[in-house]
Amino acid sequence: METFNFEDNELYVNLLEPKTFTIDSFKYPYRSQCSLPLIGDSTRAEYILDINKKSLIVSRTTLQNRMKESHTLLRLDLDTKPHRNPDGTVVCGTHIHIFDRSDVNGSWAFELSNPILSTIFPNFDFSNLKKDETDSIEQFRLFCQLCNASNIPTIASTLFN
Repeated sequence: METFNFEDNELYVNLLEPKTFTIDSFKYPYRSQCSLPLIGDSTRAEYILDINKKSLIVSRTTLQNRMKESHTLLRLDLDTKPHRNPDGTVVCGTHIHIFDRSDVNGSWAFELSNPILSTIFPNFDFSNLKKDETDSIEQFRLFCQLCNASNIPTIASTLFN
């Protein structure tokens, strides 16, 4: 049985690098998507944070942090379809993907209550992402925190978050 070993993940350093947004404001998407540029504070690597709300299901959102050359690092799927991990286990509902380029399947998904997440992200409380009072904008801000992205741009909200 395969397991996810984040210490051997070559993208792990990029995942944890502090990043800064390079824009001042943006319009949060509703039934659309947008991509926001970031820059690594120490490596000056270029990153992108994607927001995808194209689904007809209002609560379904994908937030993704990737390197500019499209190497995905982290993806949060809120209220979404099940994911099958490389070892055959299935993760349902809201979950987070940590990508591993050395794996032919690309990523491992974890339920937000999985203890491995507190090992990788010891200072982050994943339960905040699913609280009833946590709306789309707050989920975005929490995901930015998880990705070590500071300087969050001003958000022009839509009526339907």
